[in-house]
Amino acid sequence: LVSSGTYYENINFNGKDIALIGEDRDNTILDGQNADSVVKFANNETENAKLAGFTITNGYAYDGGGIYLYNSYPTFEDLIITQNEAINIGGGIRSYGGGDISLANVLINNNTANQGAGIYLYNTDANITNCVIENNISANTSAYAGLAIWAYRSYIFIAESIIRNHNSVYGSGYVFQIEECSFYLENVRITQNNTRLIGNNDGYIDLKNVLIDNNNSADNSRFIFNGPFAGANLKNTTIVNNYGYNSLLELHHGSSLSINSSIIWNSIGYFYIFSNGNPSVYNIEYSIIQNGQAVLDLNDNGISNWLIGNLDVDPQFMDPDNGDFNLQSSSPCIDAGDPSLPLDPDGT
Repeated sequence: LVSSGTYYENINFNGKDIALIGEDRDNTILDGQNADSVVKFANNETENAKLAGFTITNGYAYDGGGIYLYNSYPTFEDLIITQNEAINIGGGIRSYGGGDISLANVLINNNTANQGAGIYLYNTDANITNCVIENNISANTSAYAGLAIWAYRSYIFIAESIIRNHNSVYGSGYVFQIEECSFYLENVRITQNNTRLIGNNDGYIDLKNVLIDNNNSADNSRFIFNGPFAGANLKNTTIVNNYGYNSLLELHHGSSLSINSSIIWNSIGYFYIFSNGNPSVYNIEYSIIQNGQAVLDLNDNGISNWLIGNLDVDPQFMDPDNGDFNLQSSSPCIDAGDPSLPLDPDGT
């Protein structure tokens, strides 16, 4: 156990499957002195290599400012990864290859990189639980910044977490940039980001019990984007109070998006399709969609399957002005979802 204090070090695990554990993450600080990545795992370390109980800060490197991983899959618990910078990729964490990395109770904030300011994943699977990813910054002028996460050919599962307060310097970067990935969110809140939200190219995204609220874009662009041949599924998901987007949902070239037992309310933008080849498809059922089918802009080359159980009525949130999007007892949403889905905790 490492006692609390500030340690000016750049640490390399050098292939050792050891546990490095700090006394507490707020007061046990590894300071990289802006000399290199603060911590490196680059010699096939396994899940038995563990880093826990530290603040990781003041890393500066071409790739992986805070933590650099190559073909390694350690375990991370109870960390603060903050104020690190990568010139290229992975301001907070950069992971290339390897197996599954695990993050639990980790705060990743105020990191900077060209891509993947918070986390950069390349052919790496990540299990992220009870984490907060916030205030990460990219100066990338394109939409492909990946302010919270940039990922390629990876499997990502995020649960019981909060993603918030990301701002693109040029107003166009996605919070999540997903390339040929499987991307699962469950019991996650995405809030107060001032840029685009999800860019999904040739991958699959699955949102379950996700709250997406109070996000804004200055460039009148896309909110959730499915590129060619991408798929998306929104289930028990609430999208509310989001502004500044020309297309709230956008599909290109043979992609598809399904909405089931969800609420889309008080959020500006069309459900748009652009396809000049294979048609793209919306499947919508048992959901509350403000303005109903009028939000659909199929551009004469898309398909909308407007199925059973859809409504255009006020969902009656408890106190939306103060961020309480639970439902009032009189809400028309109650018991109006897909009857084939699992029951609510109250058995209805």
